Amino acid sequence: MEKGIQSWELLKQSYPRMNPAYINLSVTLRFIGQFQKSVDNDLLAIQIDPDTVNPYVAGAFNYSALARLDDAKALLNQAQQRKIGGSSLQLALAHSAVLDGDMASAEREMEAAKASPLGKGRVLQLQVDMAAARGQIGSARQLNAELIESLKRMDLAAVAASRLNDAGFCEASVGYPERGVEAASAALQLAQSWDVKLDAAKILALAGDEKKAQTLVAEIIKERPLDASVQTLDVPFFRASIDLRHKNPSAAIEDLAAATPYEAGRPLEINLLRGQAFLAAGRPADAATEFKKVLARRDLKPFDYRYALAQLGAARASAASGDAGAARTAYQDFFALWKDADPDIPILKTAKAEYAKLQ
Repeated sequence: MEKGIQSWELLKQSYPRMNPAYINLSVTLRFIGQFQKSVDNDLLAIQIDPDTVNPYVAGAFNYSALARLDDAKALLNQAQQRKIGGSSLQLALAHSAVLDGDMASAEREMEAAKASPLGKGRVLQLQVDMAAARGQIGSARQLNAELIESLKRMDLAAVAASRLNDAGFCEASVGYPERGVEAASAALQLAQSWDVKLDAAKILALAGDEKKAQTLVAEIIKERPLDASVQTLDVPFFRASIDLRHKNPSAAIEDLAAATPYEAGRPLEINLLRGQAFLAAGRPADAATEFKKVLARRDLKPFDYRYALAQLGAARASAASGDAGAARTAYQDFFALWKDADPDIPILKTAKAEYAKLQ
């Protein structure tokens, strides 16, 4: 992966006016968690072509990851002033408004984005994510079904498959493994690209269908031997998930060591799973450190159910450390995040039983 970044640096030196080089390098850097370097390239892309919306939107998300929300808003305002954008900018503005707690503005931007079919799909995607983040899994299912049908009508089967996998991962993570398998299987019926197969394999591993998952991952490893993200992030995550399911947390921790240099780009996967592995290994202090890395990313809080799962992990780490007071507070923080959650979610019911034992 580092070699790829060096290659982009050489490309930029050779073609200093080549805007796509800066945009693509920004994407690569963001993917591995180098948000400041990523936003630096977004700003360079804007200097070259101030009327292209992508670097404004990407830069705003990078600033949000750096907890620089005012800078994110300022960048989006620049795009508005230049009268560029469309639904991608409107959704970025909605995202920014949610982080600000300004739901009226967020709703206004989302409504404006619905003017186009693609924009309507983007709004549905955001609504799915926000519902799941609140623990409203039933609502997320309904919205996602609407989104999938919309994507199919637009002949975006691969995107629909990706969203099915996202839903399946959520279902399996909160205690509905059968629904997770169902979603992954539906995704594989829609598309057979390597990324769809990889995400489906992760769900199947989490849900217990390891044989099929192993077959899919073996195909991907063979197909993409030089893909650094697959080899250092996805495959370790997959193997660690299986090891943890087999009650071998030490092996899971070892599996995830390869992901360490790039984990900042995927805290909701790598750090969350590593925290769960440390907890299972009887190392609650180390687990708490991993969960805190996720919880530090407050820009993710309203948009991903795994933020709440990290809060639950922090509560369990405090309980395992013997600090009942801190554990009670941490559980209460988890329940606050999911105050409007569906009451029958298995992981929520388990958390409530754990909390009751602390009283």
